[in-house]
Order: sequence, then structure tokens, then C-alpha cells
Amino acid sequence: MSQNARESAKPSSLTQVQVEEILRQCYPGMFETVLSAEESKERAAMVHIDMETVRFALRLGTSWPVQTQGFEPIWIPSYPLEGTMYGPEADPDGENNRDAAGPLISCGEFVRLSKACMLGRKLLSPGDWPQKFASKLRDTQQHLSTIEEILWLGRWNSPERIEMSYKQIPSGKDIDWRFICCDIKINLEVKYRLRDWQGIVDGPHFSRNFDSYFDDVLGKFGPRPDGELNVVGITTFTPPDRGLQECTQRFLENHAEIDAVIFWSVHDPKGKRPDIHARQPDLIKMLFKGADREDDLFCAPIRHLWRKSDERRAMRPAEAMDAISTMIPKPGDE
Repeated sequence: MSQNARESAKPSSLTQVQVEEILRQCYPGMFETVLSAEESKERAAMVHIDMETVRFALRLGTSWPVQTQGFEPIWIPSYPLEGTMYGPEADPDGENNRDAAGPLISCGEFVRLSKACMLGRKLLSPGDWPQKFASKLRDTQQHLSTIEEILWLGRWNSPERIEMSYKQIPSGKDIDWRFICCDIKINLEVKYRLRDWQGIVDGPHFSRNFDSYFDDVLGKFGPRPDGELNVVGITTFTPPDRGLQECTQRFLENHAEIDAVIFWSVHDPKGKRPDIHARQPDLIKMLFKGADREDDLFCAPIRHLWRKSDERRAMRPAEAMDAISTMIPKPGDE
């Protein structure tokens, strides 16, 4: 089959009306919708135009069920990210870091995409969004982290004079954002910890008490003058466990140039989002906004191979068969 034939065989991108319908109904099974009819219409127009601009084919993928005790399932619609490195069969070497799937892991979620489009248009200079993010949005390995970078801008109180890819150290790596918030300059590096999905599944067996957790932040920040703050923002799937809290404390003690680490957990059952570790926590709390209604309503179901959580790995085929056999009633069992 020729390249042109393969391209024509692919499903076409969703229309604006179809995107509006998806946003208006998110999430089926809930008592109320996430967005109003007017919000859905406005955001659908943004999403449709922005994704066409960057040539990202937006299609309807799997709808993921969230089981709630005593109620009908809630369905989370998603859009596919072709070629993603995540999925239950994506980690053949046995490390088990990528063998999970679901919204914000192996596919995108419509409401968060629409919020990123809204914030990009609202906060960035004309011509920046979505044009300067086109290649990253089309790259399935960078798409979700790019959405998170935009969402983090919206979590500060009225950010102004936003700069992209700010270099604080002449010979260092770029920092994602630099902006002014309440007359204070913020230098913000955003990280999306996809592999932290294991914290949802493995529970107390999952710990992030290892200093390499922050390795990809090193070399970005340098000394800053008064009136500036160097901040690391991390999106994770589960709130920091005690091990990660201790690791973060060591990181701040060893890196005086960094003023704060803020964790934003996708799953936040106890309502403690955000988790702020800072030299001046009261100042950060004043500058940083809490979750809004969209954040509070969102949930990210995860599909994964059966796991031996105490060993932090997926079950081998024989182990899975043994586990299944224990669930099959034996003759004579009531």
C-alpha cells in the first residue's frame, strides 16, 4: 500500500461538533457534566482550530470505565496517541515501568486538552500557542508532558510576561518557563512523572526515596537575585509517600539555588493537592492556586498486567495462571 493510500485509510480527525459533543457529555455516568454547554462549545472551537493548526489528528479512542461502589461506572473518553511507549505489552524487558495504559499514560483526555488550549490562548503571546508547540504536540512521546507544561501555567495567580525556554545558566539547560506573579519572577521547570502510576497499583510497596528522582532537574537552575524564585513543578499520579518527602527534603538541602518543589497529584483522594516543599511555604501558597472543579472531578483509570506488588513487578504467565486458578470455584464449594 502506498503512503497516500495509508494516509487516506486513516480515520479523519474529529469535527468541531463532535469535539463539542464529547466535552458536553464528559463524563458519562456522573451526576453532572464537567463543562457547561456554553463552555463545551467555546472550548471545542479552540481545540478544533488549534489541533488543525499543528496538524494533530484528534480522534475518539477508548472510553475508560471508573467503577464506583453502588453506582454505575463513570466513563472517561480518550483520544489515541499512536506509537506511545506505554501499554500492558510495552515493556518486554521485564522492568515493568511502562506496562500500563489509560488516560494520561497511553492516551490523551479531552477536557485537559481543552483546558490547555484555553490557557495557551489566554496566557501566551499571539503566535506562541499552539504554533511553537506543534512538533511536541504531534510527538506521542511528548504530547502529554506538553499539555502538563501549559496546565502548570494556569496554577499560578495571574502570571504575566511569560517567557518560554529561559536559560538561567549560560552553559546550562533551558528552564521551561519564566514569568512574573504578584511582582515576583518565577523560574519554573515542569516534570511529568508517568512511571509513578505504579504508586496507585502497588500502594505501600511503592517508594520514591531515591535521589535520582531529581536528576533531570540538575543543571537547569543557578543563583538568582532577590525577587526571584526557582521552582520545580512535578505532576505525579499519587501524592508523595514519606520516602519521596524525605528525598525532596534532601534535594532542597543540597541545592540552595532551588526554592521550592511542588507536587501535583492526578489522584488526590484526601484533597491535599498541591503538596508544597519550600523554603518559604507561605509565600508559595500565596502565589499558587489550588485545584479547580475540573481538577477535582478528574480521575485517571489505569489498566495494567496483574502484579506482584510486594516485588514491584508484573506477574509472569505461570503466576497469573496460578492466581486465576485460585478464583475458580472447586467442585463442592458453595
